[in-house]
Amino acid sequence: MKTKLLSRRHCIKALAFSPFIAKQGLSQSQISKRQLKEMQFKPFPIAPCFAYYGDQDLILQTLEGELPRDLIGSAFIMESLNTPEKVNLAAARGAIARYDFQDQTVQLKKRLIQTPSAIAFDHFQGTRDRFKKHGFAYIQSSLGPANFCNTNFVSIGGNRLGISYDAGRPFEIDPQTLEVRTPIGGNHEWRSALPKIAGFVSRKWPFKLLRATAHPYFDQQTGEFFSVNFDTSINTALGTFGSTFLNIMKWDGKTDIKAWQVLDIKGKPIRIKEAVHSICITRHHIIIIDTPFSLEIEQLLGSKVHRAPASRTPFYIIKRRDLNVNTDKVLATQFTLNKEWEHVVADYEDDEQIFRLIGASSPATDFSESLLEGDRLKNGEPINPDLIGMLAAPMDEGGYGIFHVAAPDPANQADASVIQSQQIEAQDRGWLIALMSWRGNNGTPNRFEYMYWTSFGFHPDLLTKRIYRTLKDYPFRKTPLDQMPTSPIPSALQRLDTTSAVVDQSWDAPDGWILASPQFIPRKHGSSRQDDGYIIVIASSDEISEQSSGRELWIFAADDIARGPLCRLGHKELKPGFTLHSTWLSALTTSPDEKSYKISAKDDFGEEVGQQKRSIRDFFEKEIYPRF
Repeated sequence: MKTKLLSRRHCIKALAFSPFIAKQGLSQSQISKRQLKEMQFKPFPIAPCFAYYGDQDLILQTLEGELPRDLIGSAFIMESLNTPEKVNLAAARGAIARYDFQDQTVQLKKRLIQTPSAIAFDHFQGTRDRFKKHGFAYIQSSLGPANFCNTNFVSIGGNRLGISYDAGRPFEIDPQTLEVRTPIGGNHEWRSALPKIAGFVSRKWPFKLLRATAHPYFDQQTGEFFSVNFDTSINTALGTFGSTFLNIMKWDGKTDIKAWQVLDIKGKPIRIKEAVHSICITRHHIIIIDTPFSLEIEQLLGSKVHRAPASRTPFYIIKRRDLNVNTDKVLATQFTLNKEWEHVVADYEDDEQIFRLIGASSPATDFSESLLEGDRLKNGEPINPDLIGMLAAPMDEGGYGIFHVAAPDPANQADASVIQSQQIEAQDRGWLIALMSWRGNNGTPNRFEYMYWTSFGFHPDLLTKRIYRTLKDYPFRKTPLDQMPTSPIPSALQRLDTTSAVVDQSWDAPDGWILASPQFIPRKHGSSRQDDGYIIVIASSDEISEQSSGRELWIFAADDIARGPLCRLGHKELKPGFTLHSTWLSALTTSPDEKSYKISAKDDFGEEVGQQKRSIRDFFEKEIYPRF
């Protein structure tokens, strides 16, 4: 299908949803540089920075278009909510929003994510025992960091559902009530990061500071859940903190987690340089990605240091057959890609040697950095204080890639290699490509055919001097510094055809709107085609009306997203925060297996809690132990 690229369509927002504009969208080439400079653009919306902080039950109203009759099931979307001391919104207080499609209605059930540390965060708010901001995290000096578990969902068999986070262990939730049931793995099964930091003695913390992946994986065919546990060392003027390690974690959903230390082909421990935001699983391989998220651990100590993320992405490949229960170590081969590859998936089907990866790159972008108090824009003007916590602007345009990788047996003492590479243009819409979906993203298909991605676009009111100075010398720059945009590039929804290796459809958000959290929903009684269904997105703006909060749910036909939204839904009280990853379930049922696994909070925290003062011990006795 020919791409219908609606460039600069946001200039005519009043007609943004009409079929006529879908056919007659203006292209940037049709607008002179002088006209472009004279255009008035709306600022980046502050709406995602101000969420409803609490539980909600709403029935959404149709604002425009018609709700498809064959929408089914429930879509789950992660929200990250603004907090009193503003941290990076990607790491803030979490909530789950579930949108239920039934009987030609869309009902929202939103619940705060009540992990034990999140409950403590709310309980001690406003007291001298409150959690305080330390860089990208909230830490209570006696309890440890808050694990808001606000980033991603993972199916763990049947209709069991897990939630996950970069800076803490995953948890299991009840899909019906959205209550947090249990952590996945006890504290003794996860290795803590940074055993001692400055004035904090973390060995006494009930809430461990540990690092995992926000994208664990459950193999629907084998019933195995995979994650990682790792740490990086940081050298500072105050000393060296952390002991580097990388463990692959495997769980059967019922018993204890089994961990293997990952070594390179020479038998030396692999050291993660930045983060493991993603892992991929194929039939024969595990792929661990050292994601370029520059998490400055020194910020926990009060430092304001800011480093550019790595400009290359290392990948480590383990043969699944090598996970021997009689050993606690496993060898991995490796290869490296130029540029930053934040979100990567793999076809499930492969052979013993070769597999295919598909991913998106947002180069010269630091996802761990947000606008901070005192920041100034590149032009010297102060930032809008309402945008503190929002992700900083990208400093280059990205795109997509498809890679075929050959991974030899580690015993052969040879590393992996890319045998075929395809770089795919995002058609001027590759500015901060952030989130994705595909059919069946509770797992991965044998072979990907279509993927759906949203990009935030480029917004000058998010580009600060601090970020510009840090990222201006990016080595793989596509956009020369003197050609950086001076006016907004719109947020977009794109469809990637992985067979033809092209973006075959694209749709621009209107001026002042941001698209996020795409989620594929198959049609009721539809075919098995990977584009036979719908894509929903959360669309946010500051345009408030009697019926709309400016934050809405938009529905697209998955086989024709260039047509624009088929339907817009909203409610004057619908106020999601910064929305992240999503998933979908066909039905809400509780699996019998779900009740067979549960970590006792008293067993998990009891030893450390016993060393705390009376008010904290009482809190656990009254609020945590009865609940978990």
